[in-house]
Amino acid sequence: MHCSWVYSSYLSTTQTDGHSIYNPAQSSTSRVLDGYTWEITYGDGSGARGRVGTDTVEIGTTTVVNQAVELADDVSFQFQGDIVNDGVLGLGFDSINSGELFAIVDIETCSSIVVQPVQQKTFFNNAKASLSAPLFTANLKRGKPGSYTFGFINAAEHTSSITYVPVDSDKGFWAFTTNGYAVGTAAFKTSSFKAVAGTHTIPTGLPSTVSVLITRNLPDTGTTLLFLPETIVRAYYRSVRDAGYNYALGGYT
Repeated sequence: MHCSWVYSSYLSTTQTDGHSIYNPAQSSTSRVLDGYTWEITYGDGSGARGRVGTDTVEIGTTTVVNQAVELADDVSFQFQGDIVNDGVLGLGFDSINSGELFAIVDIETCSSIVVQPVQQKTFFNNAKASLSAPLFTANLKRGKPGSYTFGFINAAEHTSSITYVPVDSDKGFWAFTTNGYAVGTAAFKTSSFKAVAGTHTIPTGLPSTVSVLITRNLPDTGTTLLFLPETIVRAYYRSVRDAGYNYALGGYT
């Protein structure tokens, strides 16, 4: 996810029902940037737009002064009905938070964003110089709270050794390349392809013995879908009990 935005006091009361909102007038460190606007559209047709400000943003023990904050003054009905969420924290690279006067369409997550007139830096990019290490982790779980860490790796949250690979940030995401895949206990297969992965989705009925390693992965903690070549998808879901293709949804469930 690349765009960071919050429910704000600029929204109408009909759009904020059930949500917590950010009111820049109640913060002594906030500043609304004159003439700045932003807009984002997601693949499902949902979206949001508004104005841009800056404020001191604190997440856990990580603090950034004068962080750009995108203040929503209009959100689509999909977000209005999602009372669990009051905004989005983007952890992609700055290049996708475009400052151009035209929208950038991301063909892999089916979203477009425009921030104008000047590109803004992400929270992580602003924070990393003050961190013990320039990294963050995401430990997201199904049906219960997960966690993020900034600047360190919690040894209690993993059991095996960590392998590091070069990051491909050409599209603004934390993309990386591996050399093949395996499904469950089947043999490893060498293959080259591009994939888009959502790191917080665990399919219903997924056996713990099923694993997939893909050759070019775009880990996105805000995406609820996993796009892979058909041969791998079929091999994967043969190991998932009661799984089948859902024509209404356009994918396996």
